[in-house]
This record gives sequence, C-alpha cells and structure tokens, in this order.
Amino acid sequence: MLLIDFVAFYMFFLKGLLVFTATVIIISSLDDLFFDLVYWVRVTHRWFVFRHKYKPLEAEALFVPAQKPFAVMVPAWQESDVIAHMVNNTLRTFDYDNYQIFIGCYKNDPATQAEADKLAEQYPQVHKVVVPHDGPTCKADCLNWLIQGVKLQEKKQGEEFAGIVMHDAEDVVHRLELRLFNHLVDRKDLMQLPVFSLERKWYEFTAGHYIDEFAEAHTKDMLVREELIGEVPSAGVATCFSRRAIEALAAENNNIVFNTDSLTEDYDISFRLKSLGMSQIFLRYGVMATIRKTSPFTGKVRTVRQRDYVATREYFPNSITTAKRQKSRWILGIVFQGWRTMGWHGNIVMRYVLFRDRKALITSLATFCAYFIFANILTLRTLDYLFGDAYQFPSIVEIGTFPWWLILFNIFFLANRIFHRMLFTTRIYGWEQGLLSFPRMIVGNYVNFLATSRALRLFIMHVFFGQKLVWDKTDHAYPSADELAHMKQRLGELLIERRLITQHALAQALKKQKDAKRPLGEILLDMEAITIDDLANALAQNLGISVGEARQKLTAKEATA
Repeated sequence: MLLIDFVAFYMFFLKGLLVFTATVIIISSLDDLFFDLVYWVRVTHRWFVFRHKYKPLEAEALFVPAQKPFAVMVPAWQESDVIAHMVNNTLRTFDYDNYQIFIGCYKNDPATQAEADKLAEQYPQVHKVVVPHDGPTCKADCLNWLIQGVKLQEKKQGEEFAGIVMHDAEDVVHRLELRLFNHLVDRKDLMQLPVFSLERKWYEFTAGHYIDEFAEAHTKDMLVREELIGEVPSAGVATCFSRRAIEALAAENNNIVFNTDSLTEDYDISFRLKSLGMSQIFLRYGVMATIRKTSPFTGKVRTVRQRDYVATREYFPNSITTAKRQKSRWILGIVFQGWRTMGWHGNIVMRYVLFRDRKALITSLATFCAYFIFANILTLRTLDYLFGDAYQFPSIVEIGTFPWWLILFNIFFLANRIFHRMLFTTRIYGWEQGLLSFPRMIVGNYVNFLATSRALRLFIMHVFFGQKLVWDKTDHAYPSADELAHMKQRLGELLIERRLITQHALAQALKKQKDAKRPLGEILLDMEAITIDDLANALAQNLGISVGEARQKLTAKEATA
C-alpha cells in the first residue's frame, strides 16, 4: 500500500470516528441538558410557589423532638490508620446524645481490631463487631454482620434503634446530621445527605475532580432524580435507614439486608426499597454559618458567611491509580452488576434513569475518542502550518457539512457543561475552586476512561473465567487536627442554633467583647443571657470535650477571676 493510500484510509477512518463520537456525545449531552432543565424548572417553581406556602425548616426546630436512638455502622477493612481519628471526631462533632457506633472488623485484620478494642474500652457507646471469616469479602457482607451486631445490642439493651446510619472510616460528619435524621425518621425510610470532598490545593487535579463531580451531583442531579422517579441511591455514607426499612429488607431476603452479589450495595438497596413502597428523600439542608475557607492557590484562610450544608465530607483518592480503582468498583456495581441483576425494569422514566446510570460505559470511551481525534486534527494543522509547501492534508471537517454541525452542537453542549460544573462547584467551595473545575474535567474524563476499561476487564474475567469480585479497598486519609479545627462552628452561632440566646443578645455581647477584649461566654454570663450549664454544654460541643471538662474549665476561670 502506498503512503498516500494509507493517509487517505486513515483520514476516512478519522472522519467516520468523528461522526460516531460526536453523535454519541450529543445524545449524552441532551440527557445532561434535560437534567439541567428539570433542575431549573424545579428551582423556579419552588421560588415562586413553595416559598410562599411553606416556611423553611429552622435549625432550632431540630432541637425540639426527643432524641430517638440511632446506630451508626462503620465497616472497616484494614482501616487501623484512620478508624480512631474518625470515631473520636464523630463523638466530638455530633450534637446528639442518643446514638451508638458499631465498627465492623474482619478476624484476619488484627490491627483494625486492636484499634476498635481501644475505642470500645474508652467509650461505652462504641462496639466492635467481628465478621466471622477472613476478609476482604465485599462491603455488603461486612454490613450484614454489622446489622446482626446492632440487633444483638438491641436485645441486650431492650430497645430498638429508630434508625441505622451508614458511614465509612474516612468520613467527617456534620454536627446536625443525627438531629436531621431524628426529625424525619418517623416519615422517611431512606434519608441521604450530600457527600462532598474536602478541599484540595490547586495542583491536586486528581483529587480535585471529585470536588466538582460531587458538588454538581449532590446539589443538582440527586434532586432531579428524586423528582423524576422518587428514588434516591444511597451513597454508602451519610445514609440513614428507618427500622421499618431494615426489617422489610431482611424479611424480603432471608434476613440478608445488603446484597452480597453487588459491589455497590448502596445503589442496589434504594431500588429494592422503592419496590417495597418505602419513602426516600435526598436532604439538601443547610444553615447559615461563618465558614473558614482556605485558598487553593495561596493557602490563606478567610472567613465567609454562607450556607453550611448538613453533609459528610471526606478526602477522595489523590492518585490516578487509586482513583481508577475506586471508580472501577462503582462502574462494576452500577453498570455491569446493576444491568445483570435488575435489567431494564419499570416505566419509561425509570428506564431512562437506568440508561443515565449506565451510559458511562459508552460515554467515557467516546470522550477518550474525542481527545484522540482532537490530537490528530491539531497535529495535522500544525504540520500544515510548519511545512506549508509540502503535502497538504485534506480537511476532516468542512464548513457547512454534517460533521461541522455536529461539532458546533458539541461546542454548545460543552459550554453548558462547563457552566454548570463551575456554578455548582463555586456554590459550595468558592470562585477559586469553581475556576479550577474546567481543567479538572479533562483529568476526570481520563480517570473515568481508565476506570471503565478496568471495570470492563474485571467483569469479563468474572463472567468467563470465574474471577471473584471482592472489596477493592481504597487507602484512606483523615484530616489533621488543624484542618478539623477550621470546620468548627463559632460559639455564638451554636448558642443561637440551640435557641439559648437571640440574635439581639449576641449582637450586644459582640459589641461589648470588642471593647472589653474578653471571651464571649464570660460576657454572656455577665449579661445573664445564658446559664453556666448552657455555656458548658455549648463549649463541650464546640471544643470537642466532655461537658464535665468544660464545666471544670469554667469553674477554674471563675475561681481565678
């Protein structure tokens, strides 16, 4: 074959690949555009109709209902490095008393067991549950044994838990989480809070792309999904199940609550609950608070007044390899195992949502093809520019042709995607992270392509060669003490939230503090705006210490005053 024949064939191949790829991306983009439109229609409708009919839930109302008992389950396979940090911070953070934590360990993981034993010895509300066989199996298996541990504790204490909450060993919880679940557990059977990535430096693009994806998915996509089909997929963390839901799931499947045939048991369980007629809700709820923000460029900390969402935050993988492994597990469970076990059931809207869940199998590959085509076009145009008198390559896309119009539509949809990604990232993290979301899209697409390829390979090995699919563990990191300190709520806001003082009293106290240069708590005590018991409880919550320790500190100050 002559060189010119090869070039002609290659150009024809590129043109065909371009048409196919651009068509696939347009179909996917129309799906994204539909979700965008539903979201904005929902926002507009609620702005003009709902806000006049219903008052927003005030944080103070969360402190009115009596505290029902909750069980918090934390499956832990090889989590000895982080489990103590997570449990200690959770115990200090929750503004709630009536809950217990259950840590699920494997018998061949002595390091994690040792950490769980120390925690159980230190805190009476912490319990260790040991899976009676070697790990890793799958997360669902560990969760099922945790459920049995919860039930044994119920028998021991003679009281059932009103709700069972799922968390992972890397989670940073919100102080109002259990208050919010407590407010709704009598009416809702699955409650899902947003999950957000903790902030990263500007150059950490791999971890940073999780910031953008979860910001958009958990402030837009989940709400639209709930609106369309009334189903909310559990994120595996920050999910609360009512006791009714747990019993119904156990009765349905021989006392096995979580599906051990799925690597994404959290995704699977929401569809099972929907088939049982159980009520589900995605909770995008926040309170106005003064939040400390760290610039990803300079590292400087500033305070801003904005909505603090009741959400779980965590560090996501910061390397291509670990991100690929984590996302390939998600794709294996949602796309391949979900397709295999659930098929295409339900009405046309449900099938459309299932298509949206599974389209990553095609779109991630199509996006990689788009990058390949772009690199080819750029190379050809560069050669034409550098060697203008040499052989001129024919144009792949001519103005006014069908491929040309496909590219124009794709440019429009890309601009729409960039706008929404930047918008939702900015809402949660600020304009600096919002600007970074655009270049991070490229890294995200690359990771998604690698994850899809790996998931496809693993699934083929499983189906044709019997290779077992197990819990593909991701190494976890936990924030330092300084990073956690930046997330603490200010004392004045905490007192207002608990309905212990008014905004007017806080304003007066802050004015006096500016002149007297004394602690705010002391000034409020002098004003008789609060009692020493009120202050001790608030300080204990704010400083992450026991009420007794807070009282001792206050008593010591009074003695030396």
